[in-house]
Amino acid sequence: MLAKRLLLSTIALTACVQGAPAYLIPRIGCFDGGAGIMYSNSNFGGTFELFDCTANVCFNVASNMNDATSSLRIYDGTTCYFYMDTGCTGNRLGVVYGDYPTISTEFNDAISSYYCF
Repeated sequence: MLAKRLLLSTIALTACVQGAPAYLIPRIGCFDGGAGIMYSNSNFGGTFELFDCTANVCFNVASNMNDATSSLRIYDGTTCYFYMDTGCTGNRLGVVYGDYPTISTEFNDAISSYYCF
């Protein structure tokens, strides 16, 4: 019975989170699978993409956000490096958890890959 209640609670929470605006999604940290949110415009505007986190694994940015990111929200307890080139190569921008309504001019609309821990 307890397992059934936990499953139903998880399904209900998932449904709420999936329909919630990005700024209301709970911060979960890298160890739980999510690293943060990338936004196409400054001040957390435009389209957005949740991005994954497996500690110390490089990810290429989703095609709709490649060279199109202008603000970042990094979940609590997470540190990320963002790179200008795919495969976590090229110039690197390091950020710790927090909200970044703008990112440096050098990296604005220039991020292609990242890894977090």
